[in-house]
Amino acid sequence: MINTIVLFGSKTAIGVIMMFSGNYKKDSYMDDIEEKINEIINRIEDSISEEVFLFEYSNVTKIPNKINCFIEAINYKTLEFANVVKSLFDHDLVVPAIVMTRVLFESLSMIYQIRKTTEKLIREGYSEENDNKLMQLLFGADYDETTKRVNVLTLLDKIDKEYKDVRKFYNDMSEFTHPNYDGILGSYSELDEVNHKTYYRQILTKNEGVGRWAFCCFAFVISTINTEYLKIKDLLPQLAQSKSL
Repeated sequence: MINTIVLFGSKTAIGVIMMFSGNYKKDSYMDDIEEKINEIINRIEDSISEEVFLFEYSNVTKIPNKINCFIEAINYKTLEFANVVKSLFDHDLVVPAIVMTRVLFESLSMIYQIRKTTEKLIREGYSEENDNKLMQLLFGADYDETTKRVNVLTLLDKIDKEYKDVRKFYNDMSEFTHPNYDGILGSYSELDEVNHKTYYRQILTKNEGVGRWAFCCFAFVISTINTEYLKIKDLLPQLAQSKSL
């Protein structure tokens, strides 16, 4: 199984910037990353559940089944976004690909926190506080007084402690998402000072500079989402057997 550690050599997002080190030949390195992306997408597709039995893990407590339903939905969303982002990169549509990769980083921060909450439930058992926290993560919005909105930046800060520099890459991608220089003039215009003209075209491509960085960020995030998904799947039987739920 190819996971985050295999893909980037360490359990940190900083592995993404390995492409800037100069130790890799451009073509072969990008081909290797693309091959791994295809493998990850295929693995996610193979793990997709078209349906789940609501009492698959327990007919006594709802908590494992709540978590299972949520991560299966994240898994489906990840596959859908991954296929679209891959297609965007294939057509050198780098800025839209970055915007959608940024969304996947938000999904990563959420599934990571679900995994940490699952581990906490195994350690501490059921409490109203733990259950409310879980429901807050599952809904993520102010649907009622008991379900408060989740701040995704807070979740990104939390995951950054384990996967270092996730927050940095998310912030960098935000520069292309918002109407800033990087995402508009820097990506779609080129100044010719000699002839006093500005030319408009796609400046960014997958195989150069920012495009290479973004492509590796994409590989990192889908790999790490899948890693977290599999970790939770391994934890759910243990959670269901906990006598304190």
